[in-house]
Amino acid sequence: MTTQENATQTPKAEPAAVKVPKSYTARVVSGQAEILVTAYATKAGFQVAATQYSEPSTKGKKRVGTRGASSTAPTLEAAKAAVEKIVAGLVKNGWTRSERKAFGGFQRAADKFDLQHLPKAPGAKK
Repeated sequence: MTTQENATQTPKAEPAAVKVPKSYTARVVSGQAEILVTAYATKAGFQVAATQYSEPSTKGKKRVGTRGASSTAPTLEAAKAAVEKIVAGLVKNGWTRSERKAFGGFQRAADKFDLQHLPKAPGAKK
């Protein structure tokens, strides 16, 4: 191989590293009120806290929340367990856990046809 051929070859890309989550959040709602239960990394481990908001989220408007049910956990798995324990207590008290929506917050529309009922082309003969 000549030096010119070496220069034109592109180097192989290294595989992307697996992203490790650094936080975990669960959301429960009741009417317009909501509670966000969050676990996030700190220097000493993970902090778990629940924040209650009485007004709905509005773009461009800062909400004021009431913080409570704080605790610490040594690992993310322990913090997730603490979040789920808090959420289970909230659901028991009448809050509902909101479902996670697909595609970055947009709920996917229902299918208009399936494999057995494919649409015909416009103007096609039977």
